Amino acid sequence: MDEGLVDIQTRLAFQEDGLHGVQLTLARQQQLIDRLAREIHQLRRQIAHLTGVTDLAAEDEPPPPHY
Repeated sequence: MDEGLVDIQTRLAFQEDGLHGVQLTLARQQQLIDRLAREIHQLRRQIAHLTGVTDLAAEDEPPPPHY
């Protein structure tokens, strides 16, 4: 009976370690997504400034349903 309990505890520890790795990866990916979103926003502002576009909000909105 003890072997079964040890096996379960070993598997649980392995799964907890794997879950921790996944959480770290997700956190890094979210940080990257946030940074890239900020960079895209900054690039859009720079492009708008260079091209004279003043209404950036209209570019971010999806097209109307009839398109």
